[in-house]
Amino acid sequence: MNFGPTSRVASRWAWGVAALFALVGVAQAVHGVLRYQRWMIEKKIPESALRQGAAFSLPEQIGGWRRLSPDTPTIHKVETQGIFSQAWHYQNGNLVASVALDYPFRGYHDVTICYTVGGWDVLRSATHAASAENGGMPAIEVHMQRELMQHGILWFSTIDERGRWLEGSFVKRNFLQRFAEKTTDTSYRIQVLTTSYLPLPKDAEDAVLGLFQETRKLLAAQLLGQMRTK
Repeated sequence: MNFGPTSRVASRWAWGVAALFALVGVAQAVHGVLRYQRWMIEKKIPESALRQGAAFSLPEQIGGWRRLSPDTPTIHKVETQGIFSQAWHYQNGNLVASVALDYPFRGYHDVTICYTVGGWDVLRSATHAASAENGGMPAIEVHMQRELMQHGILWFSTIDERGRWLEGSFVKRNFLQRFAEKTTDTSYRIQVLTTSYLPLPKDAEDAVLGLFQETRKLLAAQLLGQMRTK
């Protein structure tokens, strides 16, 4: 059998063509999955009680945080999954944080799944129950990391159209109860994400939490205030 130079070149060419076709096939498969997911979302958009033309806004200044122009480049991308999404970016010294509202969802959706798919590794997370300190609004705190030693702190809460915060009790229910609620309740998610190349000190973490608590309170009031009576 001839294994001369011509044969080796032909073999490499064949492997190269095969690899190219494999990459094209993977790309087409991914595109197909994304199209199917989009079709499923559009096919099953949860009905929202928000009034037509509902609008949301946040102040230019919140504590030590100042809102950035929408055109200002940011060092991270907040993950959203809703049909409608709106984001605001704030800066406090060297910290930049993104606030996002996205909706509508059917029942409870754990946004950490989106971050994991986006390349983040969850280092630890904690569910904070409703208390006097957080205004009776439970939340989930997530610490993440990904390549290039990038660190992220994420806070998020989910509220339904009856003003119930789902992180408090929903996540503790069994699978069948959670699945049943996903088919009925429309929900809205509020989150804050900040990233850095070194773990944040405690005072910086507290500043991010303060921004989350204030923007969550403001957006929740605007959401519930613009609901139609069913």
